[in-house]
Amino acid sequence: VRCNWKIFMDAFQELYHINVLHKQTLKTTYSGSTNPYSDPLYFRTFGPHRSLSFGFNVDHPVGPVERMSQRFATDLTSSAAAQTGQIAKSSCDQRAGLNPTNASNWAFDLNTIFPNTVWLAGNGSTNIHRFWPITEHTTRYESTIYNPRPKRVSERFARELRFGLFRDTVMEDILNTELCHQALLSGAKQQIYLQNGEISIRHHLHAIDSYVRHGNFHA
Repeated sequence: VRCNWKIFMDAFQELYHINVLHKQTLKTTYSGSTNPYSDPLYFRTFGPHRSLSFGFNVDHPVGPVERMSQRFATDLTSSAAAQTGQIAKSSCDQRAGLNPTNASNWAFDLNTIFPNTVWLAGNGSTNIHRFWPITEHTTRYESTIYNPRPKRVSERFARELRFGLFRDTVMEDILNTELCHQALLSGAKQQIYLQNGEISIRHHLHAIDSYVRHGNFHA
């Protein structure tokens, strides 16, 4: 990816950007009238590491193909579990550490392992992103998705549909972060003020700055 690793990783630290960047793919999945900017349900730091929880929009309009796929499988991009109330019954939800607020519309936990790993753990799916700096202008991006092995063709169909949506979403992120990198290189904007919805980005940059200046993490 033609951008600095920190810029690309920032795209996986918040969800408020989906209203604009992912309006054709994920907009109504995570944002709605009760949470228009997809604010996190939970945030906690563990030294240089951190964890957030995000919720689904329970009023997400489900199209016919999506509805059909949700009959057979759910993952991080699917609102089926939240809409049908299955999250509370999910064995995934019962595992220690997930859904720390016990939210009824819980979608997934976003865990960042310093310095370059983002781990998304959700209902029936988990996804690990790694961002490897090659140069100050280029990043090697790796993403691994873990799902239960399909037992039927219908489950495989549902998974492939979700994989396609995930691919399209990540391609949107790549295009945007490369443009952000170019904009920062221009020097036109000398300062960026990070808001509450970007609290994870703020913590990440603080951790990096601590290690660069002191060689370890300073709270």
